[in-house]
Amino acid sequence: MGYMNQVTIERPAGVIIIALYNIFGGLMITLMFSVILLMGSLIFTTSPEYSLLVFLFFLLVFILAIMMFAAAYGLWTFKTWGWHLNFWLYLIAIPLMIGFLIFDPDSRKIEAAFSIGISLIASIAIVYYLRKEEIKRLYINKIAYG
Repeated sequence: MGYMNQVTIERPAGVIIIALYNIFGGLMITLMFSVILLMGSLIFTTSPEYSLLVFLFFLLVFILAIMMFAAAYGLWTFKTWGWHLNFWLYLIAIPLMIGFLIFDPDSRKIEAAFSIGISLIASIAIVYYLRKEEIKRLYINKIAYG
């Protein structure tokens, strides 16, 4: 019986950190998802006209949580799509967070600005890290990894 040759490599520390960051983000979004579900049920009983808006936001948050978990899995398992998903999620997040800082009055509160600022710095660092040639090579080349 033939075996496919597999190259076993150690995961770079940055890949581990990003995957854990995605899992943490997915868990936080899932928590937010639960709160929105609760708010949606409360708003629906008091203001039915807002229920569709809350439901759409609820759906968007749910999809984002799934994408964060998928991004962690794809990065962890050296999937090409995992690299692309992480790269584009964080690249898109950068202008969104800058927009929040500029246009959202609530983001001017120190706690919100600090949280968004940390996320912005992390997103920039992740995009920079994923663009490093030695990291891209792990995901873009079609090699079986163990």
